[in-house]
Amino acid sequence: MQASNTIELETFKVDDNKHDVKERISDRNEGITAASRVHNEYIEAEHTWYEEVAGVVSNDDDPDMLCSTFRVWFIGLFFVISFTIVDTYFHYRMKRIVLDGSHVFLLSFVLGKFLSIVCPKKSFCIWPSTNYRFSFNPGPFTIKEHVLIVTMVNLTNSSYALHLIDVQKVYYKKSISPILILVFILSSQFIGYGIAGNV
Repeated sequence: MQASNTIELETFKVDDNKHDVKERISDRNEGITAASRVHNEYIEAEHTWYEEVAGVVSNDDDPDMLCSTFRVWFIGLFFVISFTIVDTYFHYRMKRIVLDGSHVFLLSFVLGKFLSIVCPKKSFCIWPSTNYRFSFNPGPFTIKEHVLIVTMVNLTNSSYALHLIDVQKVYYKKSISPILILVFILSSQFIGYGIAGNV
């Protein structure tokens, strides 16, 4: 009589006790590898299933890691303003220059590492009556700073409200006040972000 190669599988919930799960698996003679596999897949459910991602990005958060620093705002606003200007300028061209998140992903890392070396580490007291201190270089460039910069720049694109202003000027020959254009573009963008925040 030949031994069957099929394995009877049992699914365990995330709440199950890890010790009980391993005992039940070893009782079925499935070995230690199956116990560790079940532990990895079901008990640690917050890990990603893709080994490439799990090897690079940890699912553990370090609350002491720097995130909102001078470097984030300086590099992020620099790229936001420059990418918006380039995108809006080339919006009207047949051959466009497209700058996307992959460019920022590489450039911001290099600039962040450079600023962590060059910026002074001295801290300044902003309000004398409080203990709040500010530093241009509070420590090494972190992954949270990098993610914030890339997230800021990924939101940059030419506004769809520009199409309406273009139609008014080109087809209807109407001149619109620059202040009205600015308020119209900002209001349309903020409405979009407001709706996205409510979803």
